[in-house]
Amino acid sequence: MLLLAGAADDVNGARRKLQESLQSGAGLRCFREMVRRQGGQEEVVDNPGRLPQPSRRLEIRSPQEGYITSVDALKIGKATVRLGAGRMHLDDRVDHAVGVLVHKKVGDAVSRGAVMAEVLAGDEKRGLRVVEDVRRAMVISEQPPDVPSPVIDVIEPAEDEPAETVYR
Repeated sequence: MLLLAGAADDVNGARRKLQESLQSGAGLRCFREMVRRQGGQEEVVDNPGRLPQPSRRLEIRSPQEGYITSVDALKIGKATVRLGAGRMHLDDRVDHAVGVLVHKKVGDAVSRGAVMAEVLAGDEKRGLRVVEDVRRAMVISEQPPDVPSPVIDVIEPAEDEPAETVYR
């Protein structure tokens, strides 16, 4: 991103700037400022425990050994809305403590019983329904899938322009 914005001349220069930002604390200060400007509480950056917490954490475990061959993000997204993490109607209240944590991605090997995802729910009944939705959204196979690179192409720039990367 630094290259695209013209904030660095080359990849090594961009890496140096990012490392300096992390080591000096400038990146963290910038993140705090972003949280504050969006109306959030800066304190949660240093103490995430201040964020709303779910009353239930329900693990989704692999029923078999194999490889994750697909994850239907749309199904998982719709399931999180049913948990209360989003709105079905304009006047619906959003529960900021609920959601789905997906721990495995396409191509990952899983053993039987391994935690693939977690449902963070406000109540167990709704959470259990979403567990089933998420379980069906994650497909396991005995054979590893072909996982394409997320980078499709790097477009070489003219001499006075930064490089551009095209992602899937």
